[in-house]
Amino acid sequence: MKGTAYWKYDASVNCWYVGLTERSAPPYKTQVVVEAILDLDSDGRLAGIEIVMPRHDGHPIAPPLAAT
Repeated sequence: MKGTAYWKYDASVNCWYVGLTERSAPPYKTQVVVEAILDLDSDGRLAGIEIVMPRHDGHPIAPPLAAT
């Protein structure tokens, strides 16, 4: 499944945020800590993010919305 996303970087706290366009509206009730692999290009710029997702409450984490 493919979708679109946006990203922003806050230098004041050295933090990236990637938001999925196809998502439900906030507020969000749960945050899950995961491992991530950052793909960097030859200039050290972010090229992609791979999220290593654990099972949450015994179930896999579902995609944001079904493909249309």
